[in-house]
This record gives sequence, C-alpha cells and structure tokens, in this order.
Amino acid sequence: IKSIKKYHDKGVRAYEAESSIGWMSKGLGYYLAAKTMWDIKTDAESVKKEFFKLCFGNAAEEMKKLWQDWENYSFSSIRPTDLAKWIDRTTAAAKLEQSTAFKKRLFQIRSYLHWLYLYSEYEANKSEANLLALLSYGYRKLDDGSVSGFPAVTVLGNPSGFRDMGLVENPKWKYNTSPVTTEEIDRLIAEDRRKIKVTEPVKENTLTQKFITVPNIKRFSNLVADSATGDNAFWLTNEWVIEVKSKGANSYIDFTGDYIGDVTQKKPIKISLYRYEADGNVLSQTPLIYYEYTATKIKERISLAKLEAGYYSMIIEDPVKIFRFTTSPSVNFSLVMRPHRQANTTAFFYAFLYVPEGTKKFNVIKSANLELITPTGRQLTFGKDKAEEAQIDVQKNEAGLWRIKLMTGKLYVEGIPPYIGTSVSQMLIPADTK
Repeated sequence: IKSIKKYHDKGVRAYEAESSIGWMSKGLGYYLAAKTMWDIKTDAESVKKEFFKLCFGNAAEEMKKLWQDWENYSFSSIRPTDLAKWIDRTTAAAKLEQSTAFKKRLFQIRSYLHWLYLYSEYEANKSEANLLALLSYGYRKLDDGSVSGFPAVTVLGNPSGFRDMGLVENPKWKYNTSPVTTEEIDRLIAEDRRKIKVTEPVKENTLTQKFITVPNIKRFSNLVADSATGDNAFWLTNEWVIEVKSKGANSYIDFTGDYIGDVTQKKPIKISLYRYEADGNVLSQTPLIYYEYTATKIKERISLAKLEAGYYSMIIEDPVKIFRFTTSPSVNFSLVMRPHRQANTTAFFYAFLYVPEGTKKFNVIKSANLELITPTGRQLTFGKDKAEEAQIDVQKNEAGLWRIKLMTGKLYVEGIPPYIGTSVSQMLIPADTK
C-alpha cells in the first residue's frame, strides 16, 4: 500500500505485474492492492475487515488470526507448535461457518497446511520417501494452485540427487494422478495433527527497559572464566543492547573484521548506534554513531565518547565477512535475540545465557549446532548441523548462568531472557531478573 501510494504521488496511474494463483498467504495482499489501485484513498483496515468477512463469514476473526501469524512469521523453518496451532484454527473455524463457499476456501487452506507439514518433514529428514511424498502431493494440487507444487520440483527435485525426482520424462512423482478430495484432506490433516509434538507453554518474552549485570557472579566460578577474550565470531546482521556507564574517552569498542578476506566483497561492515528501543525498531532514527569498517583483520577503535550515560541499541550489518569485537570496561553489553533478528554467528565457544530463578522450562530454536553446560555441570548437546526446536527442563540448582560451549548459525530462546553475554562481567540481563 505504501508503495502504491508513493508511485501515485509521483503521477503513476498504471501498473503491470505478474502474480500467482496461490492465494493463501498472498490473497489479502492482492485484495488490498486491487482496492487501493482502484481508489487511492481506500482505508486499508476496512478492506481487511471486508476481505475476511466475505471469505470466511462467521469464521472471519479466527481466520484473521491465521493470516496475522503468517504475515509476521519470522522463523526460517516452520515450528511444529505453530503448525499445530494453525491446524487447530482451521478446525475451530469449520465449526463456525458452514457455507459452501467457505468450505471450498477452507479446503484450500487445509491443503496448504498439509503441504507445510510434508515440507517440514522433508526439511527434518531429506529422504527420498519424504521428497516423493511432497512432490507427488504438489503434482496432485497443480490445478488449484494452493501449494507450490511445480516450483518444488525445480528447487527440490532437480538437485536432490534422487533418480527421476526432477523434471524428467517419467518422474516418480507422477504416479498418482487423482485429485485431492476434501475427505482425504480432512483425514491427512487429522493424522498430521496427531503426529505433531507440541511444546508446553513457557514464559513469554517481554520487552525490557532497564538492565543489570549478572548478580553475584562468584556463584558460578566453577563455570565461568570471563569470556571477553574468547574466540566468538559473528556475521550477517546482529543487534546488541549497550550500556555506557559514564560519558568520556574511556567508552569505546575495539573492532576487527573481514576474517574471510574475500577481495571481491567490497561492501563495508556497518556499525550503527541508536537511542535504545526495547522492541529493536530503530529504522526511524538517525544513528547517533555510524562507523564503516573496511580493513582486513586490523583492530580499529570506535569511540563512544560523545554518548551520555545510558542504554543504546547497536546494529552491526556484515556482508558475510565475519567480525569480532570487545568493549572497554566502562561499557556493558549483550547480544539481543528476536524472532525477526536472531543471534547469528559463525561460531561461539564461550558465551552465556541466563536462566532466572523459578524457570521450569524454556525453548531453544536453532539452525545448526548447540551445546550447553548448566551451573551444575550437566551438558546438553542437540542435533549437529540441524535446524530444530527443543524444550529444555531446568533441573534443581540450575538457575543462573548457562554456558554456550558451542553454537553455530542462528539461535532464539523463549521462556528466559533473550540475551547472550560474550563477556560475563559485562553481560546485561533484565533488571527484574532473579
């Protein structure tokens, strides 16, 4: 809508584009675009309400929640608990509206959800059987466009290495030419839901305005040696919360980057500091400090002397060069994890999470490797080089610092403060943490 209005203001009155017939996650956008191009003064919220009411009748509010989940989804892999929730929404919606038109739309949505289930199964185990199930189902759904059946053959089938699974004369996935029926989808969705393992609820991560450093660090002396000099490396985009304890020249960052040394990559690593925003949304702000690192493995000092004492959000954008940094003792800091901006590292070997008193369970969502050590010395190792979600039970005397012995790729946590400390003495956690 913003784009359409921007071009309209510049005098544009015609628009040519391509679209797909897959209307599940796209349908609302198509409807909004058509209405806005017809009348630039169209109120988007009233159009959204109209879309859900016309499509889903009495089930409009239930289905609107499904679209909101899709619109704001930040995870690269589909979480089982979320897929189960989406299936449950369609089951609840089916009890609210019985019209023939609604049932046809619900059939397509549930067809899409079964596709997501099959795709998740293939992501978890890239076997020939799982790929065949996915591509065969996609082929059977080509006529109604509710799933990405044909693109999947190109993107997944061709490079899979399995014989006759790509675009060949007689592919294996063409063995079933019968259309998918409503009765079949209802059966498949029910089976999917029974197989999905749903995690138990954990404490919701809340936005934090004030921070403290880890209280009584000596409690964890058997686990902790300050990791400020540890070999922890980052890449891509990450966010930190920074606390400047006092204004002056004693506040700085020592930064080193471009460990890959790719001479073809000319883009700099960009370091930006803003006024602290609890939700991390700093796009509307002008950076208080902006620095471009263009060297290769040369330590450069970034002065924070102009900053008043207080909290700041720091965003570092790395065009795949790899970087490391430390701060002066007068600066505390923690890496922030959000669903849309997860911790992103080539490798951590010495970093920490904080598990508050009273925590019974928490979730980790990782993309590659993760090994943890609890305050009691219990070691947890999760699937190697594998994207997965795990729910962790916190045992007796395990409140406090948990060491990240190894982490690669992306990480997000739920149920505990979403912060990682790479210098224990300077690690920030929410002020109300016990």
